[in-house]
Amino acid sequence: MKVDAQGALEVTDLMVESAGTLSIEMDADDTQVNVAETAYIDGATLVLTFDQTPAAGTEYTLLIASNIGGEFANVDADQVTINLTYNDNSIVATVE
Repeated sequence: MKVDAQGALEVTDLMVESAGTLSIEMDADDTQVNVAETAYIDGATLVLTFDQTPAAGTEYTLLIASNIGGEFANVDADQVTINLTYNDNSIVATVE
């Protein structure tokens, strides 16, 4: 699934399986994907693409959902090092 939208992409449920990839074109939106119900990430790959290299310490809310389960197995952000934080209802990427 590729996300490149003006504003957050709005979906009811989201499941990304281990063989799958969630690819997000990063922009200035506060949230990239807004899931009304449940988001489940089953060891998938997360690909983040930036227009320009973000400063260290910059945080991006990648996903907000009522419930989040699972984690990404891999993160590919080209030359940008990303640390993911999994909360009960959000996944946040922090640039290292």
